[in-house]
Amino acid sequence: MKNPFMESVDESLFLFIPGISDKQAEYAANAINQHEKLVAERDDLKRYVDKLPTYCAYCGFEVPIDDEAASKISEHIATCPKHPMRIIEAALDECITDEGANCYRLRDPEEMVKALRRRLEVISCIARAAIAPAKTEGD
Repeated sequence: MKNPFMESVDESLFLFIPGISDKQAEYAANAINQHEKLVAERDDLKRYVDKLPTYCAYCGFEVPIDDEAASKISEHIATCPKHPMRIIEAALDECITDEGANCYRLRDPEEMVKALRRRLEVISCIARAAIAPAKTEGD
């Protein structure tokens, strides 16, 4: 795309500007040409970027960028097997096991709290151990 101001300017006019040398006219003409090339390159890059898809950083699932891209990626993240949330969900599922349920069967409230804290520590360790490798893979 040409500069609207320069669109109507003939490069040879620089030769007839009083006090401008041939070198200056050549420099001005080169600057105009360089500007036009850079504008064309910028426009090409914009068209290229507009065609790029968005993707899941964890598994590489791609979605074309359109009006529904955000919702499609959100839906994918909810089920992506490589997303760190699956680790957290698995750790929380551990709470629902028989061992986790036994914490609630204890009669003594203090013993229940101690048992629940132990379960939470185990779950926390599981989650941290699983997320640490996922973070280094994504970096």
